[in-house]
Amino acid sequence: LLNNISRRSIVAEMVYNPYHTKLLQSAINKGCIVVPGIDMLMEQAAESFILAFGLKVSNSEKRILKEIAKKALSEEK
Repeated sequence: LLNNISRRSIVAEMVYNPYHTKLLQSAINKGCIVVPGIDMLMEQAAESFILAFGLKVSNSEKRILKEIAKKALSEEK
């Protein structure tokens, strides 16, 4: 699937768990920029929070929330 992909490519995956799917790991190995599903989820949640409450979510708050989500998903089995 990634045989002809350029190193300048951005590969995004909507899957939350595992954090780095086989697709993302293959893209990382090819030198691509990757965007894991949890990262997109946090950005969408932050935008929704702004729309709902008019309050911004800082980058440090997003990082904390992402780590909490990753931990919760890794414990889910």
